[in-house]
Amino acid sequence: MLKSSGSRFFNPGNVSLESLIHSHASKYKIKIHRISLNWSHIHMIFMIPSREAYKAFIRTLTAAMVRAISKYAGKTLKGIFDLRPYTRISEWGRDYKNVMDYHDLNDLEARGYIKRPKRTKPKKKSKSKRP
Repeated sequence: MLKSSGSRFFNPGNVSLESLIHSHASKYKIKIHRISLNWSHIHMIFMIPSREAYKAFIRTLTAAMVRAISKYAGKTLKGIFDLRPYTRISEWGRDYKNVMDYHDLNDLEARGYIKRPKRTKPKKKSKSKRP
């Protein structure tokens, strides 16, 4: 997951951004299973041939995205990403299905088809002084 708190550039259905991702993936022989643009972040499920391919893919993809979005915005947006990409290795079977289901849920939410209630932290019980 690539996250950017200050931007809303990752519009769901942005074909040019998705094609940029696909072109960089093919360059490093990475098989994309799913892409979901979620306004402030991107979810991707993909299979990598090696750790080196992943590192090169993420490095060149994020640089290309910053260049493309900066050109569109008319100003430099270096530092647009808050953190390094969140990466999780999943296994085939149930784990893979759960990741795909979560991805689909996020995609539907980004496109406005569903709305999930925001999680709130439970209120702490105040310690009452007993006489």
